[in-house]
Order: sequence, then C-alpha cells, then structure tokens
Amino acid sequence: MKNLNTFVYIISALLVVAIGIMIYFIVTKPASNQLDNEIIGQYNLRVTTTIWSGWGKGSSSSKIKNFDLEKTTKITVDDIVVGKTIDFEIESYDTNSVTIRASGLGLKQGDDVDSPGIDLEGCGEQNFAINKGERAELYSCTMDAGISYLIEY
Repeated sequence: MKNLNTFVYIISALLVVAIGIMIYFIVTKPASNQLDNEIIGQYNLRVTTTIWSGWGKGSSSSKIKNFDLEKTTKITVDDIVVGKTIDFEIESYDTNSVTIRASGLGLKQGDDVDSPGIDLEGCGEQNFAINKGERAELYSCTMDAGISYLIEY
C-alpha cells in the first residue's frame, strides 16, 4: 500500500508540473496579428489579458499586446481557461472610437471596469464602442478562476 501511495504522489506531482509548463507555453504563444513593444499608428488597440483566480492575492498574471487596427479586422487571443481562442471582430474605427464585437463573454464599461465582481448572467454577444482614451473589459463567465481582457483605445 505504501508503494501505491508513493506512486500516486509522484504521478500527481508530475501532472502538476506538466500542466504548469503547458499553461506557460499557451500563454506565451504569439498570435499572428499582434505587435509586441512596437510603436504603431494612431489606431492602436491595447489588450491586457489577465488570468485570475479567486484563491488569493497575487494569483493573477497579465500579458499586454498592441494591435494596429489599420492592419487587422480581427483580434485573436488565447483563452487557456477553456482551451480555445477567442476572436474580437473590429466592426469599425476612426480617430474617436472603435466598435468591437465578441461572443461568449461578459462586458464591463465605464466605472464598472474598476468595480470588483462579474455578472455571470451578462454573457453572450457583445457589440460595443470604446472612445479614444477609454477602456472596456471583456471577461469569461466563470467562477473561482477565469480570464479577462482589458481593452484600451
């Protein structure tokens, strides 16, 4: 029985390490339409992807990507929480605002971006505008852990 417990412990530890390595490579995989630390034109959209957990402070990690709207109509980001990619469609943009469409996510805008908590019933098709200098947050409708996308124009 002691050998079986040791075996289960070793397998569990290896599984945790393997999952951690997999998450690292998924999070750091660059999308083809994103620009890292590059100065781009006046139609710059910044997306900060944050993986969060409700299990304590310091449990989130963020990644910032810049997108030049003159070069793309779709922004693809990874959602490692559910293991797929999510597309944000750029409906229109000008010097004053950008209109974005996304599916399967919740939305916070205005003062709500800085407020804690999420609306689990507010998920679905989101079609919204962000004015220059403002921001919005799209988030996965999950409890305990999830992913959010802070979008700044």
